[in-house]
Amino acid sequence: APAAKILVHQPHLLAVLSTVAAGAVSEEHSESGPISIQTIIGKVRIASATPRINLRAGSFLALDPNVRHTHEGIEASVVLFTFAWPTAQSASHRELGVHRGDLESAFYGGDR
Repeated sequence: APAAKILVHQPHLLAVLSTVAAGAVSEEHSESGPISIQTIIGKVRIASATPRINLRAGSFLALDPNVRHTHEGIEASVVLFTFAWPTAQSASHRELGVHRGDLESAFYGGDR
């Protein structure tokens, strides 16, 4: 299962550092606000109505609101996902499927 760590959680901004396993493909989805995707380690593929884009470590992509897309781990990867909302309609970490216990154990070996 992918692990994630919430780095910033404010009413208008959410930044999540997440692992993406090689071969893992997300369901197609969109966000109500703009998002950015930055590959820290590894390589992921982002597919939307536009051509597929491969993001190697250090690469960055911004998507407009409501752009339907998927992401796929080409290699085992660590990715920074940033979500922004123009109003206080922010999503909670529960809505995003991020569970704090999973985060702590994956990123700190359960020591925090």
